Amino acid sequence: MMERHIDIATPSGAMETFAVHPSEGGPHPAVILYMDVWGIREELLDIARRIATVGYYCVVPDFYYRQGRVRNEFRNEKNQMISLDRLDEQRKQLVLAPLAKLTDAILNLSAAFGMGITSPPADVTLRDGDTYSAAGFDLEAREIPGHSRGHVIYLWMGQDPPIAFVGDVIFAGSIGRTDFPDGDFRQLIDGIRQKLFTLPDETILLSGHGPETTVGREKRTNPFVGLDTED
Repeated sequence: MMERHIDIATPSGAMETFAVHPSEGGPHPAVILYMDVWGIREELLDIARRIATVGYYCVVPDFYYRQGRVRNEFRNEKNQMISLDRLDEQRKQLVLAPLAKLTDAILNLSAAFGMGITSPPADVTLRDGDTYSAAGFDLEAREIPGHSRGHVIYLWMGQDPPIAFVGDVIFAGSIGRTDFPDGDFRQLIDGIRQKLFTLPDETILLSGHGPETTVGREKRTNPFVGLDTED
């Protein structure tokens, strides 16, 4: 039995892939193991090795595909995609931290307020620019951290004017607080201006608190992030 890591060309870059096959020459039938969740890669590699012992080629891509797009893309210094289990520990924790907040009341700060709110783990993860479809709505995810690491807004362009569900990124006349452990004022301001204020002025903003507002109104009047505000 022989095994190796190979690169497979994809529209999003080189995808590192584990391949294992019998030592003797072929041809052999092939099996591709599809990984659609994190945390089971080592188990899949063991399964692939067992498959190879009975005369099959077996291929395990490092990235899983859903709706035709590569998810959870991390790149090394050669601009090649690398899997989560191959990241160094510091980068891995940066990636996993936002997901951990769902299931840890201390990390999501609800424990500090005496509520201890948690949820099931995420069954779908998104990256900046992805489209998530549910209940007949196509929502574009745009990542705008700063209030909290991993914070996204959801943009619905299916009506006129468009609607953005912005959570605690921005409010009518204000912005999300940035004094949490993973908050960053500069990051939040830059994200709002680059990914929210580039939308049409009539775009309706639905925040996590308070009344609705629009992109144009906040660009003109928001004292924290308005385009006339001094940096």
